[in-house]
Amino acid sequence: MSSKSSAPPKALARVEQIAEQVGVSPLTVKISAGAAVGAAVGIAIGHGKRAPFPIEDPPVNTSETAPCYDGDGPVWTCDATAEVPIRFSKAGPASEAQCPMQTVPQLLEQCVKICGNDLALSCERPCPKNDGQGALALHPSLWKNWTWKQYAADIVTAAKGFVAFGTPRFGTITIFGFNAPEWLISSMAALQLGGKVAGIYPTDTVEHCVFKNKLTGATVCVVEDVDKAKMVLDNLDQLPCMKAVVVYSPEAKFEEVLPSSDGSSTKCAYMRWDTMMMWASSLKTDAEIQARVKQVRSGHAANIVFTSGTTGNPKGVMLSHDNICATCRVFLATIGRSQLKAPHRILSYLPLPHVAGYFIDVATPVFLGAEGDSTAVYFARPYDLRDGTFGARLAYARPTLFVGVPRVYEKIAEKLKAIAATVHGPMKTISTWAKAKNLEHMRNRQYGGTGEYPANFGPANFVMGKVRAKLGLDKAQVLVSGAAPITLETLEYFGSLGLQIVETYGMSESSGPTTTNTPQTVKWGSIGFATLGFEVKVVNTMEMKAKGFQPVPACKDMMAPTEAEQGELCFRGRNIMMGYLANPDLGSDHVDEVKKKNEETFAPGGWIMSGDKACMDKNGFFRITGRYKELIITAGGENVAPVPIEDWIKSNYTAISNCMMVGDKKKYNVVLVTLKTKGATGELPGSDELDGEALKIAPGVTSLKAAISDPRVQAYVKKAVEDVNKQHGVVISNACRVVDFRILPRDFSVQTEEFTPTLKLKRSVAMKIWQEVVDQMYPAA
Repeated sequence: MSSKSSAPPKALARVEQIAEQVGVSPLTVKISAGAAVGAAVGIAIGHGKRAPFPIEDPPVNTSETAPCYDGDGPVWTCDATAEVPIRFSKAGPASEAQCPMQTVPQLLEQCVKICGNDLALSCERPCPKNDGQGALALHPSLWKNWTWKQYAADIVTAAKGFVAFGTPRFGTITIFGFNAPEWLISSMAALQLGGKVAGIYPTDTVEHCVFKNKLTGATVCVVEDVDKAKMVLDNLDQLPCMKAVVVYSPEAKFEEVLPSSDGSSTKCAYMRWDTMMMWASSLKTDAEIQARVKQVRSGHAANIVFTSGTTGNPKGVMLSHDNICATCRVFLATIGRSQLKAPHRILSYLPLPHVAGYFIDVATPVFLGAEGDSTAVYFARPYDLRDGTFGARLAYARPTLFVGVPRVYEKIAEKLKAIAATVHGPMKTISTWAKAKNLEHMRNRQYGGTGEYPANFGPANFVMGKVRAKLGLDKAQVLVSGAAPITLETLEYFGSLGLQIVETYGMSESSGPTTTNTPQTVKWGSIGFATLGFEVKVVNTMEMKAKGFQPVPACKDMMAPTEAEQGELCFRGRNIMMGYLANPDLGSDHVDEVKKKNEETFAPGGWIMSGDKACMDKNGFFRITGRYKELIITAGGENVAPVPIEDWIKSNYTAISNCMMVGDKKKYNVVLVTLKTKGATGELPGSDELDGEALKIAPGVTSLKAAISDPRVQAYVKKAVEDVNKQHGVVISNACRVVDFRILPRDFSVQTEEFTPTLKLKRSVAMKIWQEVVDQMYPAA
C-alpha cells in the first residue's frame, strides 16, 4: 500500500478535526479517500496476519491439590483468640511447599526489604471539593506519597498508639470511613500489635456502627470525620471496651480529649490522627510491638469482615492470616502472576470493609511486594462515585490491576455511550468499525473459540487504544468483576473497547475469589472455574443424606441447565473462614445463636454451603443460576428464580435502573420497576430528574413524577414485561411469567435501605417499604 493518501486534503483535515474533538487521535498512517468518509478504513490499512491469542484449558484440581480435611477435629470456631489448623494440600499452590505458613506482618517485612524505597501509597491532600468541572486530578506534586519504608514506619507508630490506649493482644481496631492511607495504616497496625481489624461501611447506620463495635469488643475506632465520631461517642454507654476515637480527615475541626501520659485515664480519648501519631512516636514501646508481632500465628484471626446483612444484624466473618496469605497466592497463581508485569498500580475506591476491597487494596500490594513486584495504591476521592467524577482519578492512576463491581462498569459504559451518541460522520464510522473488530476478537477469545485476530485488527485496536488511554485503562493487565453478576451486554461493550473483564465469584466466608475466569481462560456468563487448591462442587442438598456429598451431573448447556443439573454451590480449602465471631460478653444466648449459624453454614468435611444455586459444565466452568433464599415459591409450589428475569429486563430495556420481582405465595408474579434518574448511584436514590435512556422514552417528559403516569413510559415497561415472558431460556415455565408491574417514584439505594453497602438487593426490606404498591397488584378476591 502506498504511504501517500489519495484523500482530499479538506476531507482528511475534517477527520483529524473530529478525532481531536472526541479525544481520539487520528491514525498515524495515511488513510485513503474512502477512509476519509469513514467507509473503507478497514480495507485501506493493516493486512498482517497474527498468531491466534493463546487460549488455555481450565486447570483441574486433583486429590493432590485438594485441601486436607483428615481427622475428626472441628472445622470452625467462634473464638477470636483461637488458632485454627492449616489445611494444606499435598501439592500445588496451596501446599506447604509452595505456600508455607505466613502472617501478613511477615509479608510486610519482606516487602519492605525488597521494595522499601518504592511508592506504596498516594492520595490528594487536602482532598479538594468538587469544582463542578469534572474534578480533575491535582498535579502530582500535590499528592501526598508514602514509600514502603514510610508506610511500615507509620504502621509501627500507629500500633504503639493503639497499645497505649489499652488495646490487648487479640484486641480489635475498627475503622469507620472512606478509603484513605490512614485506613490501610490502621488495618496493618492492628495486626502488628497481635490483634485484628474490622471495617465499618461508611454508609452504616448508628445501629450497625454500635453493633459492630460491640460485637468485636473494639478498643479503638478510627473514623473519617466528626459525624462518624459522634456515632461512636454518643453511644459509649453501650461500648465499655472503647478507649479512643481517632479522626483521620485533616479537615475535621473539634476539641480533642487527650489521653493521660501514662494511659491510665478512664475517659475515652478523642483526637486527630496527626495528634495520635505525634504522641505515639515519642513512646518507647517499640520492643513491646516487636514482641507482640512475633507471637502472631498464621492460624490467628486477622480481619473481621461483616456480611452484608440482607436480614437482621450482620455476621462477623473471622479471616485468619493464612486465609489472607493463601488466597492471595492461590488467586494470583491462577490468574497467571508470572504474566503480569510490575510495577503495579491499584486505584482504591471499593469499600474496604468488603472482602473484595480489602483483598485488592490492602492484602494484594503487600503480597506482591513480598514476591518482588512493587505495587502502589492510589486513592479516589470520597465523592467520586456519587458525583460521577471517578473517571478523573481513573485517568490519573491508570491502574494495572482493576477490580470493580458491575455497577461501576455499567456507569463507565453509560458515560462512554452518551459521548459516542454525540459523534457523527466519518469519526462515527471509524469508531463503529473499530469496536466491531475488537468485539469480534474478544468473542474469538472465549473458551472454545479460535483466538484469532480479525483482519485489520491492528488499526482497529489502535483506534480503541486511544479510548482506553483517555479512560485510564490502557495499562490494565487484569480487569476483574465481582460481588454481583455482570451482564453480557456490559462484557461485550468493554470487549468492543478491547478490554476483557474476567468475572470472579466468592464470599466473605471464602476470603474472596473462589472461582475465576482469567484472561487466557474465559467464558462470558460464567463465574469461571475453581481456583487452584480450592475445591468447588455443585451438590443436590436434598439428596445429601442418601447419597452423601456427591456433585450433580455436568450440564450440557450452561445457559439452560435442567433442574437435575443444578444444586447448591459448595467449597472448601485454605480460603475458608475460621467461623462466625461470637463475643462471650454478650451472653450465652448470643454465643448459642452464633454457634447455630456456624453449624448451618458448614457441612461435614469442612464444606461451606453458599446458598447459591449453580451448575457446572463438562469443562469445569460454573454459573450461578439463582439464590435459594431468593427463590420465589408460588402459591402452586413452583420455584421461580427472579434474578435472571430481572437481569434480562435491565439489560434489554436500559431506561430501567432496577427491578424486583414479587410472587412468593401468590398466584402470579409482578415486578417493581425504577427508572434511571440523575444522582442515582446505588448509594443515593437520586433526584426526580430523568437521566440517560429514560429521557428518550417520552420526549418532553423530564421528571420521574410525570413519567410514571405517561402512557408512552407505561407502554415501554409493559413491552419489557411482554418481551421477557417470551424468553423461554429465562422464563422457563408459565409459573415464571410476570403478569403486572408498577413504576416506583424513586430508585433503590443504600440510603433508603433497599440495598446493602455492596448494592445487594435486600428483598425483605424492599418488600416492607413498597408493600402498599405491591398490594395494588394483588386485589382482594
